Amino acid sequence: MKENNCRRRSHRVKKALRAGFAQPGAENSQIMINDISRDGICIRSDQDCRPGRIINLNLFLPDGNVASLKGLVRHSTLAGPEGYHIGIEFMEMDAAFTNFMAALMEEMRAQEMVCPSCGAEYNLSQEKLNLAHRCKHCGVFLEVK
Repeated sequence: MKENNCRRRSHRVKKALRAGFAQPGAENSQIMINDISRDGICIRSDQDCRPGRIINLNLFLPDGNVASLKGLVRHSTLAGPEGYHIGIEFMEMDAAFTNFMAALMEEMRAQEMVCPSCGAEYNLSQEKLNLAHRCKHCGVFLEVK
């Protein structure tokens, strides 16, 4: 799981999840998540989705639940052999998704470390949080945010 620091309205996270969506007149398609936030999602799909289209997503969560989402396609870009990158802004979310995102954001906060001397920020994997780390900029030991 990696943080995506593009200019976004909300904090986006790289998370490996599967999802499915149906377009009118098209077969159901399995898609992969590029990144996700409380407000939207970027998916990879072999099918194009035109901007302005409203789609329904089923997001397969790690706990076995399925979140039902409704979203507006904001952009779709052909990204070579991996298919299309499709940006979707959420319009409707169910409780399963809201709970999943709250837990995911809490998990990300637990992985953020900040240098008490220079303020440099780092994201570490869960298994590396218990280890001692020095700031790459000033050498001071880091502390969990």
